[in-house]
Amino acid sequence: MPSIRIFISSVQREFAQERAALSDYLRGDPLMRRFFNVFLFEDVPASDRRPDSLYLDEVERSREGSDRQRRSASRLYQ
Repeated sequence: MPSIRIFISSVQREFAQERAALSDYLRGDPLMRRFFNVFLFEDVPASDRRPDSLYLDEVERSREGSDRQRRSASRLYQ
């Protein structure tokens, strides 16, 4: 079963610890990491891409994965 991509982000700096804690939990728990692939924007190293472009691409990738997952699940219950 393919993992579900989770995009964790917030514009509020005061949630930095919560974002990191959620990411650590999902990546560290043996059961959760079987089903979830976490993307935390703060973990991305500086690159030659513009941050806003990278951010939007990752949002779209996460959305596509969740759409695929929904379609797959809906076929199971038809």
